[in-house]
Amino acid sequence: MDAKAFSTPNGEFIENRDGDRSFLPNKIPPVKITYDEEIVTLVGDANLRLGNLRGLGETIPNPALLIVPYLKREAVSSSKIEGTQATMSDLFRYEVGEKLDETTKSTLRIKEVNNYVDAFNYSYDHVQKNNSLNLDLIKEAHHILMNEVRGGDMNPGEFRTSQNWLGKENSEIHDAVYVPPPPDKLISLLKNLEDFIEEPPNRMQPLIQAAILHYQFEAVHPFIDGNGRIGRLLISLFLSKYDILPKPLLYLSAFFERNKTDYDKKLLVVSQKSKWKDWIKFFLTAIIEQADETTNHIQQILRLRTQYEEVLRTDRRNSAFRLIDRLFANPYITAKMVSQHLSCSTPAAQRALDSLVQLGILEETGERVDRSRLYVAREILSVLIK
Repeated sequence: MDAKAFSTPNGEFIENRDGDRSFLPNKIPPVKITYDEEIVTLVGDANLRLGNLRGLGETIPNPALLIVPYLKREAVSSSKIEGTQATMSDLFRYEVGEKLDETTKSTLRIKEVNNYVDAFNYSYDHVQKNNSLNLDLIKEAHHILMNEVRGGDMNPGEFRTSQNWLGKENSEIHDAVYVPPPPDKLISLLKNLEDFIEEPPNRMQPLIQAAILHYQFEAVHPFIDGNGRIGRLLISLFLSKYDILPKPLLYLSAFFERNKTDYDKKLLVVSQKSKWKDWIKFFLTAIIEQADETTNHIQQILRLRTQYEEVLRTDRRNSAFRLIDRLFANPYITAKMVSQHLSCSTPAAQRALDSLVQLGILEETGERVDRSRLYVAREILSVLIK
């Protein structure tokens, strides 16, 4: 680390057990943050956008119609920040059982994205049932995230017992941009972080609390690998825990991915120069822009679903109608999947698929999965990956 860059640090330098310099961030909440007029305005705008998104979510008869694809979008975006190249379409194909050769699996790292979905679902269910977002849950989420993927041999689900650092790939600790606190300082910092979540400071606006929480988790960097993904996952869990956005419809990774340079920089300058206001403004702007984007995108999805309902309105009991919501969760499907989903025979499942093909909702891909023809709802796929 360049000590000169840490002109007014939010913490102090200490030596780890190997004699290397590491950074010990101050505990949270910060001693003092001045909320200027811009922050006050951004907080108001962010809360308004979240209120609009929450209201839209509450009008949807089947929330899974949106929650499932949005979680997948988050998983893809969050993993891309860490260098994973998988797309939404890759994830959909993986879920329906498409066989991938080892080279393709390695390149796309699809299982990393799928693990993110599993880790969030597990954590979200826990928060909903127990209203608790504690260190044990964070470790459990990390264990799921790192299962059988790169970094999976580095004590998944356990806080690190060795020093890590942030820098260019294959760089040494002496060339690191940032060196998190040594392992022997983690427990105190993490207990402070847990208390900050479970017993928030009086009068602190929750969205500002979320911004501070995200910085602190990244600054502490408690795991050997997977810290960024867990840190971003925590944002949505926090919003759910405090009933700010109960249904998980907002994820910030897409914004952070588009603005990755600023994202990394503004997190770092909190450590280097205690520039909390710059980070908080960036975080609130992310909420505003992503909430607007999500609202517009949800409206597109609902319009398309309504269009399909109109086409199939003549007989709401038919099997084809019952498949529509399933296609919004994953636009790829086979007769075997239809048979399982509708608990019907294979011939009945094929008739439902044929009906949707005739209506132009489905088309054959020319591929097979487990010897079954693979179909795709191309228009739905186009909307979901937009």
